[in-house]
Amino acid sequence: MEADQSRFTLRTLLSHTFSLSVANRWRIAIAFVVLCALGVLTDVKYDGSSENLLFIMVYLLFQIWLTGAILKEAVGMESVARGAGSAIGASMLSWFAIFFGLVLVIVPGLVALVRWSMVVPVALADRVGAIEAMRRSWHRSAGHFWQILGLLMLVYVPVFGASSFLANIVVGGTLPVLLDIAGNAVLVSGFILGWHASLALFFAGEPHLSGLQEVFA
Repeated sequence: MEADQSRFTLRTLLSHTFSLSVANRWRIAIAFVVLCALGVLTDVKYDGSSENLLFIMVYLLFQIWLTGAILKEAVGMESVARGAGSAIGASMLSWFAIFFGLVLVIVPGLVALVRWSMVVPVALADRVGAIEAMRRSWHRSAGHFWQILGLLMLVYVPVFGASSFLANIVVGGTLPVLLDIAGNAVLVSGFILGWHASLALFFAGEPHLSGLQEVFA
């Protein structure tokens, strides 16, 4: 799919990311509070894989809810339930590929991060399976690698940098609970902003959608 290159400038993508976040602000507030509380509770009270899995599932459900809310306005969908399972599957498959790519060689992980950056909105909007959503995201991102990478770096690098810094202080034993709350707040903020960056990328390749002007207003 050929997209207008002007819609993939870093400035435009960043502007649309924040516009989408503002449009979703009350849902973001709910997701932020719940995910921060769950993250802190998991860190302070528990230290097991089952609690981490619970956080991941709640994280994915909120991502689908927030993403679906914006897509309903732009695409006019009645429900995102049909694509929810595919979105979860595509998201988890891409996570594993990105993680192993970053751990093993870094560059393949960055490529996967960019090319599969739209899997959730694609799965929800197009109502396709996980593998097909990954294929379509890979196709839609073709020719825009550096712009997408730049957007994702602006979103994630400061967040994970600050979160790692706070985590190191917590390990040192200085105000662990308060710093854990701050660390989770920073991390969750980055996750949520990343969801809306994914939406901005999806919409950059879909300029014909009738509801876009209202969403970006």
